[in-house]
Amino acid sequence: MKILLTGATGFLGRNLLATLQQQGHVVVALARPSSDRDRAGEAGKQASWHICSEGAPDVFDTHPDVECVIHTATCYGRQGEDLAAVLDSNLNQPLSLLSRAIAKGVKLFINTSSSLPRDLNYYALSKAQFSDWGAYFAGQEKIRFVDICLEHIYGPGDDTTKFMTYVMDSLLKNTPELKLTKGEAERDFIYIDDVIAAYLTILNSSHNQYYKKYSVGSGKTISIRKMVELIHTLSCSSTNLQFGAIPYRKNETMLSVANNTEIEKLGWKAQTDIIDGIEKTFKAMK
Repeated sequence: MKILLTGATGFLGRNLLATLQQQGHVVVALARPSSDRDRAGEAGKQASWHICSEGAPDVFDTHPDVECVIHTATCYGRQGEDLAAVLDSNLNQPLSLLSRAIAKGVKLFINTSSSLPRDLNYYALSKAQFSDWGAYFAGQEKIRFVDICLEHIYGPGDDTTKFMTYVMDSLLKNTPELKLTKGEAERDFIYIDDVIAAYLTILNSSHNQYYKKYSVGSGKTISIRKMVELIHTLSCSSTNLQFGAIPYRKNETMLSVANNTEIEKLGWKAQTDIIDGIEKTFKAMK
């Protein structure tokens, strides 16, 4: 299958890129001129890149035989991006891509959405709004739209702006102190290999419905405090953990866990428990 992939230089995207190629798919990676394509590693050298700059031909004109779009690109707003930049990345650009895919007769659009409640921040709201548009067009039977609602993914090579990787990096470096919230919130952490397996399962399944939503996570929760303490123990770190030094965010979600019922009907199940996942990540980081 010929697949158009967005976000191929990101953590999820570059892992997905490599695996799709291993499975024999032809991948066209959509990127901005400023994207660091070297981040995609060896898989990036085998991909066909389409740079979406002003005046560039439309990707669907250059690759009219694309059968599926997998959208993983996102902007969290953690690098100082303003509201307009977040909306452009998470809503305006993917909506333009979706509308062009419909116009060109692409049959399937697989979207990566967030498990965060839409009123948490403008990142979460922008992701939810694009999912709403996907459901709308699917309801009009314009395209088959699959929403993959991801819990908190982690694994080797993730960005240290992500909480899990930031904590692991800090503890491995024996940072003198780490300021945290009370850590009472319960989260569902899922290892990257299990996430990639979920995408492949969905891609290889038959899609008879125009709209389908799948929650993807481990299906288990651990409190932030217990997770940090576990990482602290496994890393033999001397870092002083200061729980309660940081207040909770406004509208903080105290429980987030995937209901994997629908994707498990397709034969997928998370395989990596939290200890194995942390140890595999530590091994790569060391």
